[in-house]
Amino acid sequence: MYLKRIEIQGFKSFADKTEIEFKDDITAIVGPNGSGKSNISDAIRWVLGEQSAKSLRGSKMEDIIFSGTDKRRALGFAEVTIFFDNKDKLIPIDYSEVAVTRRMFRSGESEFYINKNSCRLKDIRELFMDTGIGKDGYSIIGQGRIDEILSDKPEDRRSIFEEAAGIVKYKTKKIETEKKLSSTEGNLIRIKDLIHEITKQFQSLEVEAKKATQFMTLYDELKYLEVNLYIREIKKLNVQIHELKEDIEKEDKKIFNIEDSKVSIENSFNEIKESVEEAEKRIEELRSNKLELIQSLERNKNQISLLSEKESYYKKDKERLSDEINKFKESIISISETINNIQDEKKIIDEEYKELLINYNEKNEDLIKLNRGIKIKEEELENEKNRVISIYNSMSDKKSQLNSIDSFNDNIDKRLTQLNKEIELIKVNKEKISADLEELLKEEKNLKENLGSLTMKNSKYAEEKDNLETLLNSTLEEAKSIQIKLQGVISSYNLYKNMEEGYEGYYRSVKNLLNAIKKSRVDNRGFVGVVADLLKVDELYEKAIDISLGSSLQNIVTESEEDAKKMIDFLKNNNMGRVTFLPLSSIKGSTLNIDMKSLKDYGVLGLGHELVKYDNRYKKLFEYLLGRTIIVDNIDNGIKLANRFNHSYRIVTLDGDVLNPGGSLTGGSYNNSAISIISRKNRIRQLKIEIEEYKEALDNLEEKKNNISSECKLNQEKIEILKDKIKEIELNLMQLDNKREAYIRDQSRLDGDINKNINEINSLDREISGFEIKRKECIEGLQRLEEESNLVKSQIDLSAEDLNKERTFKENLSKEVTDLKITLNTVDNKLKNLDMEMNSKLKDKDKIETSISQKLNTIHSIKEDVLKIQDERNILIKEIEDKENREINISKELEELVIKKENLMKSFYKRQEELKEINDNLGKLEREKNKMDLKLSKSLLQLENNNTKLLEDYQLEFEKALELEDESMDMIKAKPRISQLKSDIKKLGNVNLGSIEDFKEVKERLSFIESQHNDLVNSKENLEKIIKDMEKKMRAQFLESFEKINENFSKVFSVLFNGGKAKLELDQVDDILNTGVEIVVQPPGKKLQNLNLLSGGEKSLTAVALLFAILETKPSPFCILDEIDAALDEANIGRYTDYLKKFNKKTQFILITHRKTTMEIANILYGVTMAEEGVSRLISIKLKDNVEGLVS
Repeated sequence: MYLKRIEIQGFKSFADKTEIEFKDDITAIVGPNGSGKSNISDAIRWVLGEQSAKSLRGSKMEDIIFSGTDKRRALGFAEVTIFFDNKDKLIPIDYSEVAVTRRMFRSGESEFYINKNSCRLKDIRELFMDTGIGKDGYSIIGQGRIDEILSDKPEDRRSIFEEAAGIVKYKTKKIETEKKLSSTEGNLIRIKDLIHEITKQFQSLEVEAKKATQFMTLYDELKYLEVNLYIREIKKLNVQIHELKEDIEKEDKKIFNIEDSKVSIENSFNEIKESVEEAEKRIEELRSNKLELIQSLERNKNQISLLSEKESYYKKDKERLSDEINKFKESIISISETINNIQDEKKIIDEEYKELLINYNEKNEDLIKLNRGIKIKEEELENEKNRVISIYNSMSDKKSQLNSIDSFNDNIDKRLTQLNKEIELIKVNKEKISADLEELLKEEKNLKENLGSLTMKNSKYAEEKDNLETLLNSTLEEAKSIQIKLQGVISSYNLYKNMEEGYEGYYRSVKNLLNAIKKSRVDNRGFVGVVADLLKVDELYEKAIDISLGSSLQNIVTESEEDAKKMIDFLKNNNMGRVTFLPLSSIKGSTLNIDMKSLKDYGVLGLGHELVKYDNRYKKLFEYLLGRTIIVDNIDNGIKLANRFNHSYRIVTLDGDVLNPGGSLTGGSYNNSAISIISRKNRIRQLKIEIEEYKEALDNLEEKKNNISSECKLNQEKIEILKDKIKEIELNLMQLDNKREAYIRDQSRLDGDINKNINEINSLDREISGFEIKRKECIEGLQRLEEESNLVKSQIDLSAEDLNKERTFKENLSKEVTDLKITLNTVDNKLKNLDMEMNSKLKDKDKIETSISQKLNTIHSIKEDVLKIQDERNILIKEIEDKENREINISKELEELVIKKENLMKSFYKRQEELKEINDNLGKLEREKNKMDLKLSKSLLQLENNNTKLLEDYQLEFEKALELEDESMDMIKAKPRISQLKSDIKKLGNVNLGSIEDFKEVKERLSFIESQHNDLVNSKENLEKIIKDMEKKMRAQFLESFEKINENFSKVFSVLFNGGKAKLELDQVDDILNTGVEIVVQPPGKKLQNLNLLSGGEKSLTAVALLFAILETKPSPFCILDEIDAALDEANIGRYTDYLKKFNKKTQFILITHRKTTMEIANILYGVTMAEEGVSRLISIKLKDNVEGLVS
């Protein structure tokens, strides 16, 4: 596999689409500083997935898009495509050529493609993972990467070893697996909390389900006994009602006779009343018409003045437009003259262009013939150059050897000078150590004093920290307590809300209908709601209103009787029982006509409908339900009030005691075991308020907690600062102590160093004499090669001289052709400019003619508008005259109607007196009838109550209940048994009948979640095992690769430095997966030393040695080296290029360089230039040899 080519468009300085082809060989890219050479390596790094703008030498990713120049606009996107030859299938895709594309828009959006198929960045990274090609691999080495390899931090250079070891893929998978493991652990915590909650719910529902089963047994027996009791009572009431109805019919006949005479008088009264109303209506109508006429007259007069102003404006506008048309006509004449001049000039230039074109074609043909002759001579010269290659290479080898000997001799001389200086310095240092030791003791004393002061401050801050943490814990405890209360209130709220939404406490038939409406099983158009949902009751009146409404709370309110009928049909068709409906269209409310203020002494609080809140549209509804019920404070006042009105009204106390019309009383203990529907609604509202209050309290505590935490953090920061200072002083004390010991050791060591340096000077003197012999041999060999080289050069110079003459002639001819071409382009541009100018003038002429036409149309329109204004003004003057006449007629008619109304009012008052006398007689008869109605209502109410109880308690109508009748039942024994059964049911308390089904569902859910918990535990164990396996494999693979690289590094270093030693060390042997890599080097003739002590050239050569060691261990398909030879001298560059050629068969090299020696080893040379400022362009040369410098 190798890099075949790269296509760049809009990337940095490559504004135009640029294609660079590479062969499976060495390619060099050269050019001046700032021309855009390194942008090619940046483009390859970017397309391979680089996301850091800093790594691409930018501040933000948008900087990689061509930003424009003075002559070019900025581009909207950048696109780079690299093509790989994949015949060996090293890239795991079934294609012999693989193209990877990255495109980025200025909006920040990026697109990625593999062989023109859209993909993700992750797919590209995984494709090249562990091949050495990725963005973090060692296939692209620039100065930034060199700095990373030579960094002070061993961990910074670890990534390149991971890529070479092939563990990057495992490392990526490990990180993904760890994320999955973290997610699984989070899910386990959540599912454990869920199991805990459901278990509590399971235990609670188990108790409720047992209670519900017991309730059902008692309920069935109670139903049997109470149904028979209701049947007997209903039969008795039916007989009483029949007798009362006969008595009422007799009274109705008497009232009918009186009302008949009343009707004739009322008719006469109403006719007079209607006449008076008609007269008043007509008077009001005439007054209104008169006012409208006056206002209309004013408007017409204003319109006439506006029309006059408008006419004046139109005349001025017409004069202005006429002036503009005259100016436009003058402009058209001037433009026509300019167009004629342009046409004359164009004819002259056309003739000049034809003559130039003939001359250009003749010169260009001569230039082509000359190029063919030069090419033949260049090929002959190329053959002569080949003869000098072997001589030149031999000379380079000899020079390299000579340079190495000279360099080594220079190093020895420098070392001798250095050793003598070191001996002198050692003597000076011995004297200095004594003085430094005295200063060190003084400094140690000052540091100990500062340490004592800082320790006291630290204790003070620690005490403050403990106080703040205590306050924070108390705040958290308070928040926790409120949170628990909030959870309790929310649970109660949810319970009541669920009961409300599940219609708990409603009759089964009502509940069934409401559920059907909710699920849209029945047409809900016209459905208003349940009575209980349409009112709000203060807690004080809750019990009284609940008793007053009774089963009416569950009545369904509809818009009309037709809506109620549809729902009744639905109940019948689905056998869902009976429900009472209250259509708003037919309900007629009535209230007691009593002065409540006069009854305050009786504890009267008001009529029932006055003590509840409701929407005004339901006023008649609540008057119907509660308008005839009086609410009093207690039963004593209720009895007094009932006696006063002779037990004619229904009275209810705040405790729920009822005084019925007719004298009966209902009271006793109020069944509060199950909360009533009204109480439940009030409780939901109250709980909602409590939830908001608790949440507000929690928010306040959270704010308080944050403030305390901030103080804690500030205090901790102070403590940390003090700790750092204390540590710094302690460290300084330790360092001073170490220095003191070091001074003592140094004194003895310096004596040893003097002896050691003297021995090394003697050894170096012996080495110099050996190198002098080798140097003489190299000089003699080099002289022989230079003589042979000069002979060949003279032959090449003669051939080159002839070729240069022809080239000079060719350049002159080429210049003439170019000048002709430029002249042709200039003339052609003049012709185009004249065409453009003529077109522009023609367009201006058309625009002016269009404007003249438009303005003429506008003048015509203005004339028409002026005529319309004059017509409109004449019409308005006529309308004003008509309206003034109508005003006079209306005033006359108004006076006549006022007189007629006064005569009608006299007749009206006379008929009113007659009606009053008849109404008094009728009232006496109605009072007698009302007494009978009251008795009938009482009996009907008792009958309805019995039927309602039968329906409410057991969902049975009277006819259905007869099926359960047992005439042989002993009612005397039945009543005590009913009381006993009710007592037993009451002892059970609140019973949740739905708990039986809920218990089954929760049991199944608990079983399902426990199985999920087991699955997650198994999944966690499997993920942990996978991570351990990957870590084991990564350790083994990393160590194996590291050993090979270390061995190769030692060998390569010795070759490149022509001696010396180097090795790699792991700084954390116990933690192989995170350890950094230390580089220890010893250049020839020097001591073992740290990388930072090396020169710039030595550092670069060390990095190159490490790169070559990695390539020997795991070759990369291609390698881009971006100016890494910049710091190397000629001798080192020679060794660097020689060694690089050894990898030529395994690795394709692309070298970005300024160095001539590096260029010489390239087979293809690309030049990058900026012919146009800010825009990079490419030129290429194929090289068979590097002797171009010889032909000059």
